[in-house]
Amino acid sequence: MPIYPPRDSQSFRKKEVVEKRERQLLHAIKNQHSEGKVRKCAEKVIEAKLNFIKGTLYLLKLKVKLAEEQRENKQIKNLEKQKKELLEMPVEEVIEQYKIEVTI
Repeated sequence: MPIYPPRDSQSFRKKEVVEKRERQLLHAIKNQHSEGKVRKCAEKVIEAKLNFIKGTLYLLKLKVKLAEEQRENKQIKNLEKQKKELLEMPVEEVIEQYKIEVTI
């Protein structure tokens, strides 16, 4: 029996990837890297967030199959909404959001 529980059972790994990609984007913006590099970092942030949302959705859908609870159905709807917003959001908007964080 392992000492630590599996980290992918609740999308822990995917969350860590999102945080890593966000740090990389903030670093690129802060150090004024080329526009191409900042854009690539922003695209990776979007991809990581989508993967996290997909993983969380999958786990929630499994839970809902086992126990039909309203709270989890609301979470699924919220995550579906976030996923749609991320897919529709232009990369420039993501870059602007993180530029604000760098200036704060």
